[in-house]
Amino acid sequence: MLQLNNVSYSYRKGEKALDSINVTVPTGLHLLLGENGAGKTTLLHIIAGLRFPESGECLVDGVDTSLRSPATLSKVCIMADDTMFPASSINEMARRCSDFYPRFSPDVLRQCLDAFGMTGYEKLAHMSLGNRKKAQLAYVLALQTDILLLDEPANGLDISSRQILLELLGRFILPEQTVIISTHVVWDFMNLIEGVMVINRGKMLTAMSTWDITRRLAFVTDRLPVENALYSTQLQGLFHAILPADPENPTDLDFLLLYSALHSPSSESILSILNAE
Repeated sequence: MLQLNNVSYSYRKGEKALDSINVTVPTGLHLLLGENGAGKTTLLHIIAGLRFPESGECLVDGVDTSLRSPATLSKVCIMADDTMFPASSINEMARRCSDFYPRFSPDVLRQCLDAFGMTGYEKLAHMSLGNRKKAQLAYVLALQTDILLLDEPANGLDISSRQILLELLGRFILPEQTVIISTHVVWDFMNLIEGVMVINRGKMLTAMSTWDITRRLAFVTDRLPVENALYSTQLQGLFHAILPADPENPTDLDFLLLYSALHSPSSESILSILNAE
């Protein structure tokens, strides 16, 4: 279980990167959305024990990640574009480090590498960003940690590699894992996502399951303006709108529309519905 209790973090100049974050993140795949500088990466670093909150606590199975205990760190893995792997190849990385992760699966590693058309012996230093990302993704998926944090995992991947990544997430993420994906490429992951977190200027606007959101809000598209819309925008000749949900006619969640609405003057009215008891 991942819990953040009243977590705040400021940089040296006093700028608040996170402001009183309170959220419990259950198992499943969760999307973390926010503008550049909203605090997404800082939040992931605190969960991974790479930064320490100035107040509050981040707990993994009841243990504060800032203590950096080996038992807790073995449950958490973070990967971003600048993640450094202290090995010449992914196979060497597995030999050196996989013993620290109790659920590491050589078979999953092999299947992920095969899916990306790699052997694991390729030299990481000689790879393009995309190929290095594929090798690293194969490794972190094979670790099967309780909590997996992916910061822009689709960066550098071509279209076919993005599709392979989605297939691997669907195949190898365990029911007991919590996966948080921070990305601006929402459509790549929309069919896998079970929960959404939206952060803005260091504040968590909402953190809910997709089911709970669509139980409260409806997302509609029409050629004509939508009456009584909580939020509406026009794109390519169509009107996209958010309304209070109709229990008799549930809709799919439009991630981008929700994100835009929560960064608009309509955010207060939408949040009042989302956060209602």
